[in-house]
Amino acid sequence: MTFQIIKTLAISSLRDRITLFYTVAFPLVLLFSLSIFFNEPSYRPVVLTGVVAISTLFWSIQGVAFQVLQQRTTGVYKLLQVTPFKTIAFVAHLTLARTFISLLVTFFIFFVGLFYFNLSITVGAFLNLTALLIFATICFTVLGFLIANLSMNEAQVSMVSSLVCFPMIFTSEAFYSLENAPAWFALIGKLFPFHYFIQGLQALVHNESSYFSLFILGLYLIAFLLITTVSFRSDQQGSLFSIRNNG
Repeated sequence: MTFQIIKTLAISSLRDRITLFYTVAFPLVLLFSLSIFFNEPSYRPVVLTGVVAISTLFWSIQGVAFQVLQQRTTGVYKLLQVTPFKTIAFVAHLTLARTFISLLVTFFIFFVGLFYFNLSITVGAFLNLTALLIFATICFTVLGFLIANLSMNEAQVSMVSSLVCFPMIFTSEAFYSLENAPAWFALIGKLFPFHYFIQGLQALVHNESSYFSLFILGLYLIAFLLITTVSFRSDQQGSLFSIRNNG
């Protein structure tokens, strides 16, 4: 039963062509493009980790936000209330399905990058990478649920998710160093979970430990989970924008 539900949700997730483009095609194009313009051996691990991080971020946040909004507007969550299948169980299955697909996509991009850049990692680093990707995917997926809770339509999902994703990317060291950046700018970046995800990925590419990043992502996951649980709605009437418009 559980496997069938996850399989169905996974197939449903794969129908989102726009999210798949930003998750697979765009990161690969970015990978090859940056490697051409910045063909330095020391920059190759930076490109690889940045591309992997962006792929995970877009798949988790934007993908799930649009999918949850669609399920809400079509009445899926209201229907679940009159069935024995609990909404929280459905949400958990959806998260597992998207995490599974995210791992497959990310591993594909990661190993393409390793082969293309002629890099390698140890077995231990690969196991730590798997754990880091699972934590990050679930953390950002829950954040995507929160964005869906705050939105009434696709335009608002796109706006809010962009306001969340792009500041995290630009204030991180995904593709450039912040060593010479203003202190306040670097501090803003450290307030986002994406910063620690990047740090963990860069450490693993150099066969170093990522336990600190796992710990911080775990804290963000707990915080996002609590806020998302409180703000979760089965229809559009309880969204933040709805409340403001009615007020």
